[in-house]
Amino acid sequence: MIDILGILTGILLCYLGVQAGHCFIYSTRVLRICGHWLVLGIICGSIALILSRGGHSNSLIPINKNLWSLTFVLMLASLAFIILTILYFLIDVNQ
Repeated sequence: MIDILGILTGILLCYLGVQAGHCFIYSTRVLRICGHWLVLGIICGSIALILSRGGHSNSLIPINKNLWSLTFVLMLASLAFIILTILYFLIDVNQ
C-alpha cells in the first residue's frame, strides 16, 4: 500500500512540474509566468502547512520524506516553484 501511495505522490509532483512547464511555454509575459509560479508555490505550501499543522509530528499528515507523504510532496513543490521563480527572474529576465 505504501508503494502505491509513493507512486501517486510522485505522479502529483510530476504533474505540478508539467504545470510549471505549460505556463512557461504558453505564457508570453514575464510577470504572468512569475506570478503563476509564485501563486502555485504559495498554494502548495499553504496546503502542506495546513495538513501538517505547521510541521508538528502529531498532525493529520506529518511531513515524512521516507514515505513521500502528501505534505512532503506539496512542500517540495512549493519550494521548487519559489526557487524556480527566483532563478528565472535573476538569470533570464535580468540579463
